[in-house]
Amino acid sequence: NHSGKVYCWDHHMKLSLRTAIQDPVVSRSFKPFTGLLSVMNEYSIILASRLVTSTSADISEDVLSYIKKKHDRLNLPPPVVWYTDNCCSDSIVTKYFPNVKLKKDVSHIIEGYAKTVSIKHHMFSDYKKAV
Repeated sequence: NHSGKVYCWDHHMKLSLRTAIQDPVVSRSFKPFTGLLSVMNEYSIILASRLVTSTSADISEDVLSYIKKKHDRLNLPPPVVWYTDNCCSDSIVTKYFPNVKLKKDVSHIIEGYAKTVSIKHHMFSDYKKAV
């Protein structure tokens, strides 16, 4: 299945920590990428995946353009919901899929909540076990 009704994208930054290139001229290694941007549907099928040099809109737009062209070429219906870690900055999705509903990814909601919960709170250990 090449599409779905629900899409989710995320930048995976930890992957870039494991990616390095050795420059033979100066005998140093460097990291050419900051992360991996991937888009999946509700069936856990990866629709697009790109090593990226930043989280900027132009790189996200490249991935969106690719997905939109694939939809047009295969005459696929647009997604209905698009989950993201940042609804505000990811509003560029609506440029390609105007009627899509942007929603914050549940894992990022929980992650944000966990950052606000004090480690010193008497219920913190119970919360951590539940998550």
